Amino acid sequence: MNSDYSVTVKRNTKKISKRQITHTTHSNSKRPSTGPEVMQDVIPSLCQLDRFPAEIIFEIIGYLPPTTFLQLGYVCRRLYQVVCDAPIWERIWRTAGLPKPGRKRKSHREVVLTEAETICERCYLKSKAFGSNSPIKIMDTDDGLMISLCCQCRRDYYHKNPEPYEEAQAEGSTQTERSTRITKMRAKSEYRLTDDELEGVSVTYARNPHYRNAAPMCLYDVKQVIQMARLVHGGDIGIEAALNATIKKGNAMIEARRRNKETRKIRLEERLAKENLTNMIHYHVCSHYIESSRGGNLETIVITLQAEAEKQRLIVNRRSEIDAALAASGIQNVPLYLTEYQEYVNHGNGLVEAILSQARKLDEVVRNKVVRIQELTDKLAAAGLQNVPRHSIGYHEYVNNANGSVEEILLQARKKEEVARNQELRRQELIDKLAVAGLTLRSDSRLCQRYIGSATGVADSIVITMMEMDWFFRCTSYATSRKSFYNYYEESEYDTDDDYGWEQPRWRYSINSEKGKDEALENWINTRIVKGRYQRVDQDQDNKSRPPSSLWPTINGKWQRAVRAHAIRKLIPHYRNYHQNWIATAAAGEISVSERQLIDWLDAPETEIGSRHSSALRLIMGEHWHQELIGIISIL
Repeated sequence: MNSDYSVTVKRNTKKISKRQITHTTHSNSKRPSTGPEVMQDVIPSLCQLDRFPAEIIFEIIGYLPPTTFLQLGYVCRRLYQVVCDAPIWERIWRTAGLPKPGRKRKSHREVVLTEAETICERCYLKSKAFGSNSPIKIMDTDDGLMISLCCQCRRDYYHKNPEPYEEAQAEGSTQTERSTRITKMRAKSEYRLTDDELEGVSVTYARNPHYRNAAPMCLYDVKQVIQMARLVHGGDIGIEAALNATIKKGNAMIEARRRNKETRKIRLEERLAKENLTNMIHYHVCSHYIESSRGGNLETIVITLQAEAEKQRLIVNRRSEIDAALAASGIQNVPLYLTEYQEYVNHGNGLVEAILSQARKLDEVVRNKVVRIQELTDKLAAAGLQNVPRHSIGYHEYVNNANGSVEEILLQARKKEEVARNQELRRQELIDKLAVAGLTLRSDSRLCQRYIGSATGVADSIVITMMEMDWFFRCTSYATSRKSFYNYYEESEYDTDDDYGWEQPRWRYSINSEKGKDEALENWINTRIVKGRYQRVDQDQDNKSRPPSSLWPTINGKWQRAVRAHAIRKLIPHYRNYHQNWIATAAAGEISVSERQLIDWLDAPETEIGSRHSSALRLIMGEHWHQELIGIISIL
């Protein structure tokens, strides 16, 4: 039995009698060093036990754990003999159910010490040597000693001295792993609990976050899981022992499989070398035998490989025979893809003469194909046609089956050449017109590609559209306003302890070009008006920021509505103040607002004439613009 408090006594060079060792009062300053400092203080008092009869020492030993009273044997020879003859050994032997002493282990003490790692020091019952059921050393706070206790004794001890529950035991390494609930898989793997043991823990059910139609998840309260694991394994130290035993057992199984695979591989290689079959080690039956213990009998595998080797030898012989016959017949195109050829080579079915006859026919067909291909190539080159229609149906029909005529294929090639030439002309035309407008041909433009490929549309109209889109992307918010966002629901791709839901919404968008253009133009016009630019777009300077002329009618319509709306919003607070002052000071009568008053409310004194708000309103609404505005404002 292992002892954590073993004492090493250094013998002095001078011989000391037993009586001197037993009865001499030791001085801390003169005696030699006898081991750890604690035992130096204990040995003088232990030496007094030598004066007691053996029966009294036996009674004292009965109250001590075996690892403790074993240390008495290190004090003197008499105590060593008393410890060896103590009846406690027989009681431990009988309680643990150990085998009887024999020739190798002659006493109960020797039998007990042999099985010491598996015997509990409190109940003396024998347990497993590993896992949570094995005796594990814990600190007994009552006696202040390290003592090995079995699982049941640890339960009793921790029932009287409960272990504290720490929040860190339920927390993971990251914030997302912290939770008061854990899944069934985690409870079984991290705390080594079975399904029956988890029946005593309260469970809640949540929808599976990965699969909609899967069974719901079982979620357990982590505090209750820890309490159940402590009860099952005998404290936290028992849980750790159970985890270590599982890891050790798994590693042992992996190592055993590796050794068994290596043994089977060596055995197979030796057997194949004996039968001269070393080159067949990579066959499936060999790999299956090495990887699995159910791979079959070694002799059966050797017989299978011998049959396979004989089959390969026959295949090589038949292939050599048929190839020699084909070469002797002057057939250049060996028909390896023929069913009759493969059947004869692989299985020996059929006759060589039948294969030669079929090969001659196929060789003649191939020769005719080559002649027709050469004829077509020469005539296409003579006609100056570069795009040979090799993928056309007419070309294949003529070459493979001699259907059709060379003239039809030439006509088809001329049409294809004309199509390619027209496409190149349209491409160059579009490039030139875009260059005049300061643009380049975009390969991702479907409008341009459709015009080049099938002449859909008019080049000038396409250039105008490209100019408009270029201005929209450069000078407006069209790139973002054309996107219509919406919520898209789908199953979650992530699984965390805190994520028990599914179908989390995600942002997606669709493209609405016309809606995006309207919003972009309105935002662009409103921005101009806020900056005090009330003139029409055709009055702007001719630069890259000015819209193309094709957009002017649309912009002018939106510009007129925006100018009127902005004027009404600006005039309403001025009119209300004017109305209140008029009522307070003037006589009863109609409120009169002059054109000059409106101009003062709308325009700052330093504003240029061309950029004045009133000038834009006069242009839009005519000479009586101020009366129309006053009528609208008075209604509002």
